[in-house]
Amino acid sequence: MRICRIITIIFLITMLFLSHNSFATSAATTTSGSQAGITDISETASSFIQTGIDNANTTIDTENLKNKSGDIYNLFLAVATAIAVIVGAMLGLKYMTAGIDKKVEVKESLFPYIISCIVVFGSLGIWKLVVTILGTF
Repeated sequence: MRICRIITIIFLITMLFLSHNSFATSAATTTSGSQAGITDISETASSFIQTGIDNANTTIDTENLKNKSGDIYNLFLAVATAIAVIVGAMLGLKYMTAGIDKKVEVKESLFPYIISCIVVFGSLGIWKLVVTILGTF
């Protein structure tokens, strides 16, 4: 179970870093160092709307979008499979080498492991199903 905690902590730190990076990027686009005034916010909003109006007639490259989605899906599937195999192997080894009291603990941690595998692989399956169905239109 310790490896699960470590993986969860690494995942949370990564997500916090990514969200902090996006906040820092959006803050850097406003006035440097000071709070953005109403005028700056209004000008930024108007510029955003005008960019949308200017690009209204452009088309989305669906093939590129499909390829990127497939790459992200394959990455998540590989990471999820690797984590599931590693954690399953660790639980199996712990079960085989443990005494009677530890075997009970391993059996108790087996239920959350199975539920997490169902959730992760189910969500990836739903993602693939949605992309496949929407790809036919």
